[in-house]
Amino acid sequence: MPLPRRTSTALGVFGAFAAGVIALLLLTQVGDHPLALLCAGILLVLVAHTLRSEQQSRRIHRRLDSVERIARDARSSVAALDRIETSISDTSQKKGLIRELTKMSRRSFEQVQATINLFEMFEVDAYVPPMRVWAVSPDAVSLLVEEMLDVRPTLVVECGSGTSTMWLALAAKQRGLTTRIVALDHSAEYAAKTNRLLERHGVADIAVARVAPLVDVIGVDGTTQKWYDPAAIQDLDGIGLLFVDGPPATVGSLARFPALPHLWSKLTPAASIVMDDMIRKDEREIVDLWVQAHPELRREHYTTEKRTEILRRRPA
Repeated sequence: MPLPRRTSTALGVFGAFAAGVIALLLLTQVGDHPLALLCAGILLVLVAHTLRSEQQSRRIHRRLDSVERIARDARSSVAALDRIETSISDTSQKKGLIRELTKMSRRSFEQVQATINLFEMFEVDAYVPPMRVWAVSPDAVSLLVEEMLDVRPTLVVECGSGTSTMWLALAAKQRGLTTRIVALDHSAEYAAKTNRLLERHGVADIAVARVAPLVDVIGVDGTTQKWYDPAAIQDLDGIGLLFVDGPPATVGSLARFPALPHLWSKLTPAASIVMDDMIRKDEREIVDLWVQAHPELRREHYTTEKRTEILRRRPA
């Protein structure tokens, strides 16, 4: 029967400590005798190897924990659908349920795969909050990170902050990009959580969640609607990547529309604009309005879990 993770880690560390003590005793008691030096050297190499193995093991365990969370969600959903299926007698309804189950299983597998890819691409040394549901999905994060690595912007701006901010910062730092990430968040509490997350992962020097309260701004057709305080974006010039994932839909109709009108003049000519949640009618309408106002934009659609579109200026 395999030992629990904590027990195995504790035994490994204890073994390394014991080997180190024995090596020191050999050196102090026997002195510079060749055999003592050889044994002490072997033991010290063993200590270094053991500690390195334990460090790698902890990283792997963190990756497995994130994957296991997604797998648990998938199993719970499958179990719930199975209970529903047993209560349905109509054959056509059962076939429909099986189709939905197949789709959900495929989506869950895709999210597990995207999560594993992220953890394989970048070193992660601290806790990673769950993704999906209200948060951005792993496949959308992967798409966003790949876009940043392709564009190599000096400034990334996010409308909304969270796990995506952390992944962007990790990617920029570990791939040697001279990129700064600024995430706007209307909630001071949530911005503080994101900033603590950035600190734990050692990327607070290049990324920040900035509090930007919701205020009245000019929105669709010149009407007034709530959006981030323009004072929070005054210094954000030269944006090479814009990720629009806020404010939340609860703010009102077409809540994310003001992003492009208010940030358009701050974008670089080669900037990419990423809009998530395209499964929602409001977001589809917003992108339609943006393209009507800026016909030079071309759209690329990606079948992520919540559907994502990337807009870029057409080549001159």
